Amino acid sequence: LSPFKSSLISNSIIFALFFTGYILAQLPAGILSDYLSAKSLIVLSLVGITITSVVSAYYVSLMIEYITSFFMGFSSGWIYPITIKILSNTFSGKDLPLAMSIYSLAWPTSIVASGIIITFLALRFSWGTPFYFIAILSITLAILSAFFLPSIKVHSQRIEIKTLISNKSIIFIAIGGFLFFLS
Repeated sequence: LSPFKSSLISNSIIFALFFTGYILAQLPAGILSDYLSAKSLIVLSLVGITITSVVSAYYVSLMIEYITSFFMGFSSGWIYPITIKILSNTFSGKDLPLAMSIYSLAWPTSIVASGIIITFLALRFSWGTPFYFIAILSITLAILSAFFLPSIKVHSQRIEIKTLISNKSIIFIAIGGFLFFLS
């Protein structure tokens, strides 16, 4: 289906570039969401996904796909820390774990849905159609977020990196998350 005849290696590079961008966004997203409006950051993130999706669909080139994959991952990487910030400031007590568990269904559900929806759109219409579909969904969600998300700013205390990397709970959670994506 891909017009630039991607290979297993190029597909692996695209995947790796996406998650490299995703990883690099995590720390600045977490820090900035403490000081800037979470709503503004999530809207910008969704606009980034919109732009990179349109560029991926419109410019049919493996090099462009590499570049947009990195920036799509970077744009997507802002969503998780910001969402955690919004959830932890919106819910408390027994409601917080429930809200977190509902949110954590988004990842596996999106993977299942993409296998069905993206494949259908690409086979039925064209290779670029799924990218346009994602762009439409992203810009729609960005607009809705701009109007309906609360503008949350939280000035949290400064956390020492040494404290984080020596905390056993964080280490085990991080290893579990690593194994989740590795599998």
